[in-house]
Amino acid sequence: MNYYFFPNIKGFEASVTLVNYPPLDNFPLRKEIQFIYVTWAENGYWHYKNIGLIRPFEAKEIKYSQLNFKKKNLFIFFHYLKLPSKSKSLILSDHMYFMPTWRGNIKISSESTSTSYEGDYQYEMIKYISQGSLVSVSPMIQNSKNTRTKFIFVNISQLPKISEHKICFFDPIKNKILKVSKIYSNNCNIINLDDLNVPSNSPVIAISKTISGIPIYFSHSVDKKKLSFEHTHPPSSFTVFGETLFFQKKLKSFWLNKVTF
Repeated sequence: MNYYFFPNIKGFEASVTLVNYPPLDNFPLRKEIQFIYVTWAENGYWHYKNIGLIRPFEAKEIKYSQLNFKKKNLFIFFHYLKLPSKSKSLILSDHMYFMPTWRGNIKISSESTSTSYEGDYQYEMIKYISQGSLVSVSPMIQNSKNTRTKFIFVNISQLPKISEHKICFFDPIKNKILKVSKIYSNNCNIINLDDLNVPSNSPVIAISKTISGIPIYFSHSVDKKKLSFEHTHPPSSFTVFGETLFFQKKLKSFWLNKVTF
């Protein structure tokens, strides 16, 4: 079972398309109507509210503006059971746990156009990672006179605690910290990167020593007619053969030890 998130950015509409069918034909499917829930962490509980149904082989788009919730950090998912109104630990199920994983579509729209990517927050990331770190190498910052970039950082954990962490943006060419920001667990964090003074062809490394999650970059033209939206991949994706997890551990350790903030 996967969770999905809404990147709420002022001046744009966020939506999620839930897909109730597997990525491959030979994967099993629960041939029954499932319940769509939104969930949020508050006052020591995960809270759940049923907002609709999704049928087998159905895809359904849910716009954040249609939910009529005052909560900014809502996550959305579907489940075959009727769930309680709250729980001390996030409800998880492995009924969608396959490789490749089931996907949804995360979309950001302006009045002129939209951009999306095939995204989710996967079951195994929540179940097996209680605390982690982040090293995300990216050339995706497109700051210029007519372009703006936001960094989106998504974290979901089993416990409903909202804890504060720090993330820094580091220029490895100039060996310089560009920016340090606060981020929070169980949130879809939005960080404005317009003030980063870095050439567009230079990589930037996002580093957090105390929390893991999904790093995503969203760029748009000032008139909001051109949009770009994509996540970065973990360090293990930089290798093709060999022990990729060993390489990832080495690369992360190097930057986590090098950069102090």
